[in-house]
Amino acid sequence: MDWDFNRITDVLLEVRGERENQHLRYGNNPFNDTVYNMMLVLAEEVGEVSAALVETRVNEMEADSCTSASLCDKYITKAEAAIKHARKELIQVSAVAVAMVELIDSLKREESTC
Repeated sequence: MDWDFNRITDVLLEVRGERENQHLRYGNNPFNDTVYNMMLVLAEEVGEVSAALVETRVNEMEADSCTSASLCDKYITKAEAAIKHARKELIQVSAVAVAMVELIDSLKREESTC
């Protein structure tokens, strides 16, 4: 896969949009201002990505081995839905990671003013 600057820009805009949604939902202090609490949120989001990818693979394997066209279509549809869910969760993972960087940077600024 070739690197496409326009594509990465689109993805980063999605991450920014999700970060803005998080801010609107949770405000300035969603994680009690600790990187450790934010890591728990990040781990939970990564777990959701993992679960969606496992679901994708299981359904792909079922589709590869099924004998009925309608059953194969069902598994393919489930796999497609699961990979879409994984992508959505990855955007959320990225936005939480951005929030963590923002917090670390704000803590550095506070330390330099002490």
